[in-house]
Amino acid sequence: MNRDLDQFRDAVDALANTPRIGGTPVRVMLRDEELRQAAEPLEESVALMEILYPVMLALSVLAAAAGSALFVLLAAKDAAILRVQGTGKGRVRLMLSLQLVITNLAGLVIGLAGVLGYLAGRQPELLGTILEPAAFCGVMYLFAAAAGAGAAAAAVTRGNPLELLQVKE
Repeated sequence: MNRDLDQFRDAVDALANTPRIGGTPVRVMLRDEELRQAAEPLEESVALMEILYPVMLALSVLAAAAGSALFVLLAAKDAAILRVQGTGKGRVRLMLSLQLVITNLAGLVIGLAGVLGYLAGRQPELLGTILEPAAFCGVMYLFAAAAGAGAAAAAVTRGNPLELLQVKE
């Protein structure tokens, strides 16, 4: 785009100055300063977004793990009741983790279907380019949510269930 203008200018000069019968040399002048002024900030913005995208993705994954862990920690009383009733630690951990993983999976499928449906109706040419990155981000989000839920479920079920049921004043 903007960085190819010098090559374009050289190619046009070479074409304009090809030997002709009785021709005079021609110098082609391109007035591209306005284009350069408009394109340079856009190129800088694209470069900044290429740097910030991995950071945003990492923060999103951490937020997914933290959010899932928080929801499991809020269900600590339910886990304690299940443990007092005789349910094994592994089963309680599995129940707490799967509850969040299934909810996250349903939300991801609905969200991805909505985005793809919108793009199919509005801009079908973007459909092929967004599918793979969106699926990758969704899988990363799902794994992070599962890891956060699993770690929090292990922390909740590690202790004595009767201590979790006591009201702290």
